[in-house]
Amino acid sequence: MSIPFVGPSYNLNRPAAIQRTIGMIPMPVEPGNERSPWTFKDWPGLVEFADLEFEIRGMLRADGRVFVVAGNQLFELDELGEPTERGSLSSATGKVGMASNGRQLAISDGARLYVMILATNAYASAEFVGKAKIAYLNQRILFVIRDSGTFGWSDLADAGDIDPLNIASAESSPDDLVGIDVDHLEVFLFGEETTEPWQNTTSTAIFERNSGGVSEVGAAAEFTIQKVDNRIYWLSSTRNGSGAVYALNVYQPQRVSTDAVEGALTGLDLSQATAFSLEWEKSAFYCLNVPGLDSTLVYDANTGQWMELCELTAGELAPYRATCHVFGFGYHLVGDDTGKVYRLDKDTHTNDGDVLLRERIMPNAAAPFRDKQHFTEFNLDCERGTGGYVQMQYSLNGGKTWSAWKSKSVGELGVYNKLVRWRRIGAGRDLVIRVRCTDDVAFNPVSGVAR
Repeated sequence: MSIPFVGPSYNLNRPAAIQRTIGMIPMPVEPGNERSPWTFKDWPGLVEFADLEFEIRGMLRADGRVFVVAGNQLFELDELGEPTERGSLSSATGKVGMASNGRQLAISDGARLYVMILATNAYASAEFVGKAKIAYLNQRILFVIRDSGTFGWSDLADAGDIDPLNIASAESSPDDLVGIDVDHLEVFLFGEETTEPWQNTTSTAIFERNSGGVSEVGAAAEFTIQKVDNRIYWLSSTRNGSGAVYALNVYQPQRVSTDAVEGALTGLDLSQATAFSLEWEKSAFYCLNVPGLDSTLVYDANTGQWMELCELTAGELAPYRATCHVFGFGYHLVGDDTGKVYRLDKDTHTNDGDVLLRERIMPNAAAPFRDKQHFTEFNLDCERGTGGYVQMQYSLNGGKTWSAWKSKSVGELGVYNKLVRWRRIGAGRDLVIRVRCTDDVAFNPVSGVAR
């Protein structure tokens, strides 16, 4: 039976839809007339770049320099990953917001604002009324005020100079503001139930609301608000509930999550969710971490496909270790909760020596009338031999129970168009195939067919 092997994650946790894609990027083959219209590309591996020992809370490139907050310390990393301490924070855990006006680096932990002058490395802090996530527009640092529907801004080119009168209230709804971001020279204020844009003006008011752009979709958590490929993405909250991912299309929220993604989020506490974004080769990714999930949900803004990233430890799945990202020194750098900073490397097939999980659970191969079918073999077509092994297991009852794993060689290096074959599958009404690669090798499956 011909069932598409390459595809996204769309797992409803029932036989109708349990397919998953972990650690592999579904990529279209643009001419459309090749042997497969889609193919998989491995997610890049991780190579240690620096070890700062404590939780990586935020990363930012400013004036060509890379800054990282780890625990209660601000570090600058050089091109070799060597850290130089630049200052300390009063708190040691939780995400921090970071922004730069070109002259200064500003950091907020939701209680204090820390400002470093880039030219001299002079560092100071002060009490702060804003939340952790901050933004930058036209030489001003912007922030939302905690437990209010109000936002504020700094003086021009001076993040540390905040006039108490430089504030304005989001007017479209009485809900408290959750977070803030800037897109195409407009400030977007995300409330619990609404989002509204404001514009920087030349009037004495400095910022004015664009009443024509208000939408009735708010944000569930401030650090899910991220820029991806020149658009803002976020995890939503509305009057009727929460748990969808939206992208801002001019002023209109555009739903990009699927029923499967939203189903996975149902019943979870979304207030501690975070996200980070990165662009890798031809793809732009929104990576969403939500406590309670066993994976990091990843949306490719270029293809509209969802996939997942997982760590695999003692047979158990867990979310991807990376929680934030910065591009610096020509590297994509990511940080994790242990204090490690890694660079992404397409020629590395481990997560800093740990398993880089690549897995595909294919769609259910049930016949239209669920007739019992006999399957004598499953063939996996790989682009080339890698010297590693691939594992396969199958379910004949829609994923309720699985066979033991069966391992096969993907072929020696230099062998092209390798066909990996498993025989004696069995008979059932709901065949599901799972393919997994955990070896330190590239994995390049093109198609798979059960018959």
